[in-house]
Amino acid sequence: MPTQRLNLITSLPQNTSHEGKSGIDTLYTQVLKQAVDDVDLDDMEFYSYFRTVVGAVLLVFNPLSVKALSDLLGVSSISVTLHSLHSLLLVPINKDDPVQIFHKSFPDFLTDQK
Repeated sequence: MPTQRLNLITSLPQNTSHEGKSGIDTLYTQVLKQAVDDVDLDDMEFYSYFRTVVGAVLLVFNPLSVKALSDLLGVSSISVTLHSLHSLLLVPINKDDPVQIFHKSFPDFLTDQK
């Protein structure tokens, strides 16, 4: 629900002591938690699949369409997986248009070991 998501974002810490260190990390963490909120923590198959789909979107040199990602990964439910990440990724309605990352800091966040 949009209202719940707005409340979640506006309830993040109001100080700026984290700026320059982790900046947007708190927001990315909250969005990812919401994306997998209904998933059992022990469902390793889901997390493996989620990691594969999101990893493919982030790591391809040229953005691929939902259709191309489905063909590449051999799965048909890519749109369902990416639906919960609309605030981080541009997931077009047309399955032939590329899925794009809104900001370079998102792949940096996910690939940083910290």
